[in-house]
Amino acid sequence: MPQGFTLLFTHRDLPVQPTPTVTVAWKRFSAALSLDSAMAAPLLARLSRAYQTGDRHYHTLEHVIDCLSTLSSYPSPPSPLSIELALWYHDAIYDPNRSDNEAQSALFMESEFAAAELDPQILGQAKALVLATSHKETASNEAEAIIADVDMAILATPPARYLQYTQQIRKEYSCFDDASYRVGRSTFLKTFLSQSQIFQTAHYRDMFENRARINMGEELKRLKAKDSD
Repeated sequence: MPQGFTLLFTHRDLPVQPTPTVTVAWKRFSAALSLDSAMAAPLLARLSRAYQTGDRHYHTLEHVIDCLSTLSSYPSPPSPLSIELALWYHDAIYDPNRSDNEAQSALFMESEFAAAELDPQILGQAKALVLATSHKETASNEAEAIIADVDMAILATPPARYLQYTQQIRKEYSCFDDASYRVGRSTFLKTFLSQSQIFQTAHYRDMFENRARINMGEELKRLKAKDSD
C-alpha cells in the first residue's frame, strides 16, 4: 500500500476477490496502458481493497463497470485512456462524512502509479477527470463533461433500478438520521433539477435527460411525503 494511505475495513475484513467481469475489464485496460501483469495484478488487488472499505452499497466496482459500459456508447471520446483510468479510481476513496473524496481518490490514483512507466499526460488528465466527478463545477472540456455525465447515468435508469439506487445511497448514509438525510438528499435533487440541463454532453443528454428528471422528481415527491408524515 503506498505511503500515506491506510484503508480501514468495517465488517468486511477479508477482501473479496474481484468478479470475473471486473478482472476481464481490468486486464483489457491494463494492456491498453501497456502495464505488464506483474504490475497490473497488484494494482487491481489494491483497487479492489479500496472499493471494499467502508459500508458501501452503491459506490463499488460494479458502479465502475456500469460507468465503463455507459462510456462505450460515446462516439470517439477524447483522451479515452485518461477517462477510463479516472473512472476506475474516481470513488476509490469514499466517506459520506467527507467532502474531499474525489481529491483523495485522485491522490490515491497518483500514488498507485508512481512506480509505473505511465505517460504523465495520461495520469495528469486522469487526475483532473477524477475531480470532475465531484460535480461541483461545470466541465471545462469535453472529457470532463463525458465523465461527469457517465457518473450520473444512474439517474436515468428504469424506475425499479433507480429505486434500488436510492436505497443503496440511503444505506451508505446510515450515519445520518432520516430527517437529516431527507434534507441533504432533497437539496441534491433540487440543485440538479434547477439546472437547465443535468447532462453536459449532447450525446448523453439525448439519452438520459428526460428519464433522469422524471426519476429525480418522483424521488423528491417521496421525500416530501415522508416529511409530512
